Amino acid sequence: MYGDAELVVDARAVVGEGPSWDVSARTLLWVDIPNGNIHTFDPSTSTNTTRTLDEIVSVVVNRSVGGYLIGTHHGVATLEESGPATLVATIERDIASNRLNDGKVDHQGRLWIGTMSSEFQPQRGSLYRVDADFSVHLMVKSVTTSNGLAWSADDRRMYYIDTRAYSLDVFDFERELGSISNRRTLVSFDPEYGRPDGMAIDADDHLWVAIYGGGEVRRFAPDGSHLGEVKLPVRQVTSCAFGGPDYRDLYITSAGQRLAQDREEPEPFSGGLFCARPGAQGVPPTAFAG
Repeated sequence: MYGDAELVVDARAVVGEGPSWDVSARTLLWVDIPNGNIHTFDPSTSTNTTRTLDEIVSVVVNRSVGGYLIGTHHGVATLEESGPATLVATIERDIASNRLNDGKVDHQGRLWIGTMSSEFQPQRGSLYRVDADFSVHLMVKSVTTSNGLAWSADDRRMYYIDTRAYSLDVFDFERELGSISNRRTLVSFDPEYGRPDGMAIDADDHLWVAIYGGGEVRRFAPDGSHLGEVKLPVRQVTSCAFGGPDYRDLYITSAGQRLAQDREEPEPFSGGLFCARPGAQGVPPTAFAG
């Protein structure tokens, strides 16, 4: 047990997702996917500002040249501090029922981002790699809900979650080419206790997995051993990321969608942003190289 998470922003997001620490600004970026909200939380002032776009935003990450790269419904776009987003690559525009979901930048500055069916149709999504020149490469087919991503410190392993497959998988990773091989299951999850969603990795190569429907973030060793968990007062936990001046703050997003109104135990803070100090230290994220 790594303690409990405390609410830091009562955002009431429909689907809070994609937390990412902005290294230069020392703030946390996160999104509310269906509302097109890009949130910026400043822990030094405990304030949260919101920028709303006219389409969904599944992920937001920093660019090495300044500004941001975001995932939209059917592509990735660049975004500056002001002005509209500029689409730089399309992904599955020909599949109207699909949309982009979670994404993360590897240590070489490439964005990995996945898709899913908006109706949760099985094996309709895929995982893609977007290089610095905005070229798009199909990496994994037949995915249902593409979600968490992480890389080991030595770049020999890539971890990946397909939420509705109830598994955390690992690939052999070739860092220079950005290629993956030898997929195998590291952790299988019991559907009765929730689904694996977003994921972070700490400085000890331990994985932190948000459990949607389970009300917690679980920590796993590189061999798949379950080491403990952080508890939350909401069940629909979506993702997590380390941040703060020492990278010891674990920020956790949640969703308020599809909550039953007649539950015996209401969850008034669903859709909020939470923070915990579990004792582990994270690592700085890499900015997109383009």
